[in-house]
Amino acid sequence: MSKKEELYSSHIFMFPFRFDYIEENNKIYTREFEFYREQHIDKRINIKELLLQLYMNNTWKYEEFNLDKIIEEKQVKYYNEFSYFYDYAKEALYNLNTFGKDDTFFNDEISYYFEHTEYRENKEKNRLILNYKKSNQMMDYNLQIDGISLRIFQTGVAILSLEIENYSYKKLEDIKRINEIGRRFYPQYLNCKDNIISNPDFMACSIEIENHSDSVKEKFNCDDVCIKHTNQIKIGHHIMSLLGESFTQDFNNIKSFYIQPIMDDRMFVLCWYGSNQFASRIEEDEQYTNDNSWYEYVFIDKDKDTTVQNEWMKNELIFNATYDRWSKWKTLFGITRYSFVVLTDEGDFGKNVINIHMNTMYFQMIMLLLVTRASILRFSDEVSAIADLNIDNSEERLSSLYAKYLSFYNRVYFKEVTHQDQGIELYDMALKQMKIPEHVDKLDGKFEKLFNFVNMKSSAKESSAMNWLTLLVSAMGVSGLFIAMFSMGVFEYEKSWSSLGWAIGGSLGAGLVALLGMRSWSSHTVGGK
Repeated sequence: MSKKEELYSSHIFMFPFRFDYIEENNKIYTREFEFYREQHIDKRINIKELLLQLYMNNTWKYEEFNLDKIIEEKQVKYYNEFSYFYDYAKEALYNLNTFGKDDTFFNDEISYYFEHTEYRENKEKNRLILNYKKSNQMMDYNLQIDGISLRIFQTGVAILSLEIENYSYKKLEDIKRINEIGRRFYPQYLNCKDNIISNPDFMACSIEIENHSDSVKEKFNCDDVCIKHTNQIKIGHHIMSLLGESFTQDFNNIKSFYIQPIMDDRMFVLCWYGSNQFASRIEEDEQYTNDNSWYEYVFIDKDKDTTVQNEWMKNELIFNATYDRWSKWKTLFGITRYSFVVLTDEGDFGKNVINIHMNTMYFQMIMLLLVTRASILRFSDEVSAIADLNIDNSEERLSSLYAKYLSFYNRVYFKEVTHQDQGIELYDMALKQMKIPEHVDKLDGKFEKLFNFVNMKSSAKESSAMNWLTLLVSAMGVSGLFIAMFSMGVFEYEKSWSSLGWAIGGSLGAGLVALLGMRSWSSHTVGGK
């Protein structure tokens, strides 16, 4: 049997994060919020600088999408993927222009796709090794890395993707554990024993990524987490090493990009799994809503001891998360906020059609959904920073942020991305599961309230200036009255310098008294007293 026929499952781990350029370091920031508040977003989302750093680094290669070349080389799966999407979705997903063709390239494109050069060839030597504890024994999952990619978006969000193939582990419990421990990049919580985090259901003891020439390893032990990472949660070394020197988690590294996880300690998981036994059980009774194994696979939950211990709630959750159009053909899809999985039998259609779809068109569909959700969270953080009462130039900062939001809303946030019925249904289902429309509405409300507040502050400043102008004009009017009286010859100021002094002083004094009196009256009136 060929290696392809022995494929048991495929996995894609997707890590969404936000990035902010550290152009200079005039202050030691203790919280990210201070950094967002004090540094203009146009300086922090420096797409040109990031792209040039990646382009000049041999680690990442910008991959231009060339449809003619794809057809010529008969790369059918990429042609099918490209034709699957509407044109506006293609603009957000593919590198349709040559890198740096002109200055507009760094401003007008929606996203930029790079592939990790070390994992393009010799794929049989590219390994993901998950070391874990089972029944007090240390064990490994040794998996093949099919590719690693990075997509940068104009919203200041990026997604790192690790494509994994499993040729060695067939049991459902192994597939679930690979998904669970493979997606973690920092500990969810600590429970240290013998210097190892004792939560084997959640965390690997170590994660190693290696290719034909190098390897990086993250050991999740208590010394690392409890001592070195006391000031902030650290992304695992295996992830940071893949990203390269352009990215940092230290504010002191100027001319680099500070990154943060946009969600939590888990990467998003795409998974295809082929199992005759599991698929037949689902097909025979179609009672998947009552099947604990299906729930655990979809929600990447623990074996038997699931995190939902109410049967009615569990049934409702799995019913809403399951797409069962092809259940009679032993195929089920599952979608949650952090997973997109599919179950088929072990036949050629499952391996060579559904699996390929998961790695192409459905991967791109999830890419759009993830960047939408991640961008919404980023914009919410930015709105909160601008809402600080003491921030300078809040009007200009808000206008700049809103311009970026409008670009995102019109060029990334889509209600539909394909003409294909199943794609429409799956995308709509994923939008609901991730509650993206609700989050967009809430973000719109935040922008509206902030605009109203900024306009109110601006109106208050204008009103204050107008009040002072009115008072000044009134005071000048009183002074003018005195001058008019002098001009009528009431005082003989023309006959002596002392008389002239008294006239001028009286005019100014009358004006000042009038100004203070009106100011006092105005403040009492405005204050409601």
